[in-house]
Amino acid sequence: MSGKPGMKHTPNQNSGRARMWKVIRRRMVFTLDDIVIPLDGVNSNNAVKFVQNLVRHGIVRFDRWNGTEGQRGSCKVYRLINNTPQQPTHCPTCKQPITAKQCRGEA
Repeated sequence: MSGKPGMKHTPNQNSGRARMWKVIRRRMVFTLDDIVIPLDGVNSNNAVKFVQNLVRHGIVRFDRWNGTEGQRGSCKVYRLINNTPQQPTHCPTCKQPITAKQCRGEA
């Protein structure tokens, strides 16, 4: 990341992640299709990684299956837990970047 040490990073408001975050905040309960289909230029693989990172850091949680798990047409439904106006770049508990592979916060 460019800039001076200690500088706060403000995410680009037109990036794919920022646009996905806006949809997640608006819906509160969502599926991956809910955040990929209405957004042009958002890759489904990037959406999966973004949601996995949010789940890992306790910002979003798996809520239920829409349909029967493993059957065609069923999908995971997620629920927003930690609603912030700006797209999260750091975990609220462990203070690591959202992209960190493991949350060192509360177990």
